[in-house]
Amino acid sequence: MKRFTLMVLAAGLGFVAFYPALAAAGNNAPAVAPADKQVELDDGTKLSIEGSMVYVVAVDGTKTSLPDGDYTTKEGAAIVVKDGALVK
Repeated sequence: MKRFTLMVLAAGLGFVAFYPALAAAGNNAPAVAPADKQVELDDGTKLSIEGSMVYVVAVDGTKTSLPDGDYTTKEGAAIVVKDGALVK
């Protein structure tokens, strides 16, 4: 399974996921949303990113859309969500 590199945009507009090979290509590399990625917020909330949609994963495994807002992952990456989708 390929690992994704999360890049925080310098302008603070959100985050974009790149395949490692594309991350080295510079700013002209196309943004590629992860197919299905598990992320944990700094408060311990577990998220599932499916395409551009972001879901909160409950203890029982049910998923609900993440409310609009600015979030920070345990790794320190910024996530901005609008209408349940990542803002790029």
